[in-house]
Amino acid sequence: MSQRNWLNASSTSGRILRVVAVLLIIFIFVMSSFATFTTTTTGATATINVGVERGFPTVPPEGTYVIATQTYFHHTGLISIPKFDGWELPADNGGEETVLPQGETFGRVGLMFINSGAQSVIHAFAEKDPSRQTSTVNDLDKLYDTTNLNAAWKDYTGGWRELSRRADGDQFVIDFEVKVNTDSGGQTLTDTYLARQISKLDQDWLLTARLVVPSNNPGLLDALQSAAWDHFRFWRAALNSPLEWSVIPDYVLGYVIKYPTGWVIQEGAVGRPFTVIDSAQSPQVTLLTRAVPATVIDSEDAAKTWISTNIPKATIQTVKAEMINGVAGFSVSYADPDPDGNQRSSVTTLLNGANSTLYVITEQSMLRGLDLLDANNASIPPQLAQIRNSFFLIPPSDLVATSTPIPTSTPFLTATPAP
Repeated sequence: MSQRNWLNASSTSGRILRVVAVLLIIFIFVMSSFATFTTTTTGATATINVGVERGFPTVPPEGTYVIATQTYFHHTGLISIPKFDGWELPADNGGEETVLPQGETFGRVGLMFINSGAQSVIHAFAEKDPSRQTSTVNDLDKLYDTTNLNAAWKDYTGGWRELSRRADGDQFVIDFEVKVNTDSGGQTLTDTYLARQISKLDQDWLLTARLVVPSNNPGLLDALQSAAWDHFRFWRAALNSPLEWSVIPDYVLGYVIKYPTGWVIQEGAVGRPFTVIDSAQSPQVTLLTRAVPATVIDSEDAAKTWISTNIPKATIQTVKAEMINGVAGFSVSYADPDPDGNQRSSVTTLLNGANSTLYVITEQSMLRGLDLLDANNASIPPQLAQIRNSFFLIPPSDLVATSTPIPTSTPFLTATPAP
């Protein structure tokens, strides 16, 4: 849809208030052009050009559809929220906010989606601010004072008005009326929106969603709260690895794993195996991930058998029981010859997921003669253990149903070095 008739309100991000630290980035599309029409009066001809505000989109009798298409993860893996049909990441900045905390300093990650046709915004973010004095939901009542909210809604040029606020269980909800002024030929026209801010605490992080809809579509506000906020998640397991790392969020197979900055996805897609390489390093390291249906590894012997069956030329070194972010399994280190017969040092982690799905993480290094599970060997890159420990499952309740088929049992292949 063309956006030529909409004004994109400016986005800002600055450390104005210590309790907020980074301002809300808001994108609202408002009407900036006006139709003209011609009328004729009886007894004389007069053409009258009248500025007519186009107004908000007509709401269908059944309401605006809110249809989830996937579970969308921030690139740090810290937060996720459903992405809905028609709500898109803004093209100019990608829709992601990232201020990484360095130790006990402020940090913020956020996602924003805009539906220009429905004139609606979804903005969800998580903040860590050591200076914020909030330990209970009632403390949020004090946090959200006039100064705070002025900063939050500053991009709404027509001002804002609080309608109500309340604590609702573990969350704090504030409803607003917000306005955007548009100048047209010296005349100021105002478009009025309804907004809702919902917040809750997750230990030292504050989770917030701001939802904006046209004033003629209040039902959409409730629908977005149910569909978006109720499935907005903070994934604490992502804190176990560097936040600047990238993430593979397979919202079909239901897992997340992170990999270091500078590594590149060579091949893969959601619902299918991934291959990630660190081609800048020498020796090269390769990460492979996949899911195998109807398979459970419940003992060291079963883990050895799985490796011997799927990688027949492997020479097994060490087997170790694992519990990674609540998921049990085993890691097996082994020597694995490449097509030229060079013995790669490899480790495969086999984790037992729900519905008897086996999640397989393989790391291959062109280093020779190393046991990658030897905790006493300082020459083994520590990143390898960090990658394995970054793995976590996405509960089925947080997955969006897709038509992608479940994984099939295909021969397990190990990566070959990039040419």
